[in-house]
Amino acid sequence: MNFIKRPNGEPLKNQTPRWTALPLTSTLIATITCAMAIVIHAPTLGAAQDNPFATDVADQNPGFNVSGPSATAPRSDAGSNDARFQLNDENARSGIGLVVRSIRTSDPQSADQLLNAVQTLMDVQAVGDARFYLNQLIAKNLNAQQQFELYQLRGPEFFYQLHATDELAPEGRMFAKDILAAAKKFARSPERISQLIKRLSNSDINVRSTALQQLKRIGPTAYAAMLEVFADPNRQTEFSGIRGAVQRLREDATDVLIAAARSKHPRIATESYVAIMHLRTKAALKVIGYLYLSPKTPASVKQLAAQTLKRTYGTINESQLYQQIQRGAKSSLKIMETGFNSQTTVLDWTFDPQTKRFRQDRVTTILAAKRSAAFDAELLYQIDPHSEFNRELFLLTQIDAAKQAVGPDDLIDAKALAKKFDDPTAFEWNVLLKRALRLKMVPAAIGICELIAHLADPASLLTGSRSQLIEAILYGDRHLQFAAFEAVIAIDPKSAYPGSSHVVELAAFLAKTQGVEKALVGHLLGPSAQSYSSIVGATGLSVQSARNGRSFYNAAIENPDFEVFVVTQSLVKPSPRELIQLLRSDWRTRQVPIAFVGDDIGKMNSVEILAQSDPLLRRLQMTFDSRVVASGLSEIQSRSSSWPVSAASRLLHGQVAVDWMLKMIEHQPSHRFYQIQRHQEVIFALLANESHTAKACEMIAKLGTAKSQQALANFASQSGFSIAQRQSAAECFSASVKKFGTLLTTDQIQQQYDRYNATESQSAEVQKLMGGMVDAIESQSVANR
Repeated sequence: MNFIKRPNGEPLKNQTPRWTALPLTSTLIATITCAMAIVIHAPTLGAAQDNPFATDVADQNPGFNVSGPSATAPRSDAGSNDARFQLNDENARSGIGLVVRSIRTSDPQSADQLLNAVQTLMDVQAVGDARFYLNQLIAKNLNAQQQFELYQLRGPEFFYQLHATDELAPEGRMFAKDILAAAKKFARSPERISQLIKRLSNSDINVRSTALQQLKRIGPTAYAAMLEVFADPNRQTEFSGIRGAVQRLREDATDVLIAAARSKHPRIATESYVAIMHLRTKAALKVIGYLYLSPKTPASVKQLAAQTLKRTYGTINESQLYQQIQRGAKSSLKIMETGFNSQTTVLDWTFDPQTKRFRQDRVTTILAAKRSAAFDAELLYQIDPHSEFNRELFLLTQIDAAKQAVGPDDLIDAKALAKKFDDPTAFEWNVLLKRALRLKMVPAAIGICELIAHLADPASLLTGSRSQLIEAILYGDRHLQFAAFEAVIAIDPKSAYPGSSHVVELAAFLAKTQGVEKALVGHLLGPSAQSYSSIVGATGLSVQSARNGRSFYNAAIENPDFEVFVVTQSLVKPSPRELIQLLRSDWRTRQVPIAFVGDDIGKMNSVEILAQSDPLLRRLQMTFDSRVVASGLSEIQSRSSSWPVSAASRLLHGQVAVDWMLKMIEHQPSHRFYQIQRHQEVIFALLANESHTAKACEMIAKLGTAKSQQALANFASQSGFSIAQRQSAAECFSASVKKFGTLLTTDQIQQQYDRYNATESQSAEVQKLMGGMVDAIESQSVANR
């Protein structure tokens, strides 16, 4: 046995050798000779591998030779590096020596030559030389495409072996990881997909066939890019080649082709129709049934659909096809209504008409069902517009799409939509709104409220049972509440109706807004809990804290500006679970996202049970990393079925509510059933809001109560407010006294005189203001005498 020698030529004694020179058997000689031939004469050839990224490099890049930039470091002479295999008279003719000498003689330079050298040297365990050439290969700094092409020459097995070779660590391990990662990334990159799609129009059938096979290995992402070409009129010369390729796609193209069929882009939809005919999946056959039944399908496509259905089913049963589509629509509605698997998500393809691109998003099963129902609804209505179910579903989906298009702060074109739907009656709008609320189609419900406001028929409110406008208020979504509130304002009923108290309660609730995005955090006293409040505040939200469950609930139902509730496990009286149930039972907090923070197993499990049917309830990680907390809160808020409420929208809602309350007080005889006096404390609080002070003073002056006069007198006497605000209160106080008489007690009147006397050292403007209030009291006293 020949031992490996040290650099000075001395053998390593009394040690087990890492590798040995092998006996020169005839088999080994043949192997070495073959390896030398590969290295010297054909360095660019690679072993055939089962390549998941698929490609023949010659087909992809004719004339390809991976070379990359030249290495900047000077190359060492064969015998100058002690780490390399030491050639001497004793081992020069051994198996290892022959291979090493051959590789050094061939002097590999290009990337594929260097990789061949590394592999051959690894096979004979000449690790020093293998590391030498590997470092030269790393020094070339190959780009992503070169790394991908190198991967295709060798296949994955060699790089797995390189990664596992401890003697070449860490360079070999890092290089292998880089190659594998770059190959996977580049194989599915838009640049490569674009190159392959262009080859589908090549005159050589072999090039076209290879490109299509490579695109199929990439899958749906490549199929979507192929279909997008049909949206570009500048690439018409490619249409024929891509059309042939699209019609040869496999069953994994079903979802993309269905999205293309729903895209409403004429050319993309038509191409997808023909391609779908070649598939036999259940979803594809359903679309083929659509095309056969739809009166808008072109005759040629309908003929293809008929042929496909006959080949599949033998005969065509139109009634059965229609019932299948209707069952699919009802199934989608059932998912939406029950919230079934509300936390599960699916991958869904859609086409963006603005960018003319397909996109794949992970959406909830409810949203996917909603999109499917919209597609079914249009066809069902085309086939049988007189069916009550078809018309109802069609109206819902059309209004939902119209509202989604304009967003939360703009109104839909109610007049045009009402005309399109043959001007439905108030009764029909009420039925449709009830259906939208049950299906949790919030944008559709908002749009229906806007249509009801356009109709302004008192029959929408004056019903035997509670109107659906009131149910919309109780649903809890802020945009929907405001839309229903504006519909009530437009109708302006002159008599009491079921649920009228909820309208004035909503107005008082909205009027309290300050337009500030807030979070309510509940915790017991303690440094960690208070620190968590600070972390939530670092996300950009204004934080208000509550120390127990009861104070948390009271704060939540009094303030309309909370965007999220953070409930920690430390809360008691009530417990976190009971508090969450209370928040979900109140119409003011029903749709506000809730984050539960805690690590107690029992409390976590109880909250998880509630979260199964509540998509706006989630557990938040107990951490003091503001980025993690901000990400968690954002994720919870994004699950809302509607839109977030901006500060501008909150201020608008509050302004409209205050204006309406003032109007109702001014028209007391015909609107007394609203009983706004019950909410006078809310009106008193509006005095401090500068944008509402003047209107609040007018409202308070018309209430005609002792508390209202006292509130005006107290506010006008406070030096912490502007002189304009105080002057408005003083004038309204005088008007109230003149209309209703002095309702203050003797002590309160004396207090007002004392306040006037205390202004002796203040400005003349303040003295005049306070004197005017005293004059009003005295004038009324004289009139009474």
